[in-house]
Amino acid sequence: MRRTIVSFAFTFALAISSLMTFSAPAAAYGSDAVWQIGFSFNCDDPVACAVSPTNPFGPGGFWGWIELDSTTHPGTAGSAEIVVTGCDHFRPTAPHGGADHFTLDGTWWTANNTLFVSTTAFGGVFFTAPAASGHYSLRPAPAINMELQVAHIPGR
Repeated sequence: MRRTIVSFAFTFALAISSLMTFSAPAAAYGSDAVWQIGFSFNCDDPVACAVSPTNPFGPGGFWGWIELDSTTHPGTAGSAEIVVTGCDHFRPTAPHGGADHFTLDGTWWTANNTLFVSTTAFGGVFFTAPAASGHYSLRPAPAINMELQVAHIPGR
């Protein structure tokens, strides 16, 4: 029994070391990434964020990440990878809320110090952000919060 345990431990250690030897390092961005945008929009006020013709979701939030790629560097236009997750509550009809997740491809460009992100899934401009690295916060009312992190990737 002891010999089996030692043999298993040795085999496991050998397998782990071979993974470390032959695995390529993980890269969060492709070589064409020039901007990254992280965002969080939350509305926890059941009155201000009630389901309406202009707000089909109700209270909840959306959180996401957008990578802007360009084959010319530093780049003023290119392709976009968009990943968004959301959760909403208190819809008047079934299923009365829930979680959503989607990944989209789009395009981006800059104009007047603003980044514009467009996707055909939303029929045009989907998102805008300042074309300057930084953290931006907006709290238009109690229980409503918007956070935006814009990062220009240096050297690209």
